[in-house]
Amino acid sequence: MKYNKSWYSVIVSVMIIWFLMVLTAWVFNLVLIELKDTRWESNYLKAYAAAEWAWELALLKIKEKWYAYVDKIDDSINNRSIVLAENPLDTWEFNKVKDTYLSYDFDYTVNNFSWDIPPAWYDIIPLFALYDSGEQKVNDVNLSILTWDSTKLAWNIIWESRGIAWVWNFNGETIWEWRLSNGNYFSQKVTEFLRASSWNYLILFNIDSSNNISYTLDSVNSSEYFTKPRTHILTSAQILSYRQNLKIWLDNTEFLNILRYSLYSN
Repeated sequence: MKYNKSWYSVIVSVMIIWFLMVLTAWVFNLVLIELKDTRWESNYLKAYAAAEWAWELALLKIKEKWYAYVDKIDDSINNRSIVLAENPLDTWEFNKVKDTYLSYDFDYTVNNFSWDIPPAWYDIIPLFALYDSGEQKVNDVNLSILTWDSTKLAWNIIWESRGIAWVWNFNGETIWEWRLSNGNYFSQKVTEFLRASSWNYLILFNIDSSNNISYTLDSVNSSEYFTKPRTHILTSAQILSYRQNLKIWLDNTEFLNILRYSLYSN
């Protein structure tokens, strides 16, 4: 009996030890999963916050430079993208485990653009783009009406102290009148007006009360770009394999709507 009891005690001890080992492993696995989830949530939140910060930085740049400003931070570890890192001035010090890098891109400039203008509404299109190196403007454009009645589209091109206005399609050789702020009128081609001034804004207004107007605007010179009236800003941020992307809608027409009151008429 003593022999049997001894083996019974050994078996019970082994079973208790095995149970404790399984329990310890299970608890340890839970701790590892919790740590992994916590790290995942932390990196997720860091990436999302950095992507939002990139959005705010992009808007700040636009506010400083103006609404036709074009900029891009490359989606890689570089001197501009590590602004939120612990050592933002040295890419060699970038910690890929702890630091986040960000990027943004302004989907702004085009040499061809098509859109629909709702009834009694308008688009404001900067006929230029602003870069850190300076302004790049459009010297000649073609405007085509694709649907509905072209006589229902009023257009204006304005500059700081002068502008031209009319209803109907136009091209660069069309001669219109423009006026200075002192009220004097002069005759000039659209192309000559664009070439003689900077920061020109094209304002298109649908004077119809019930129908959309579809239009296409082309730069005659394909190497000259203008700014779309509405666009997206794409921002992103990444830490390790955790990445967040944001797409923000930006409407220049809303920001520049005071210009719709700058109407010149001949």
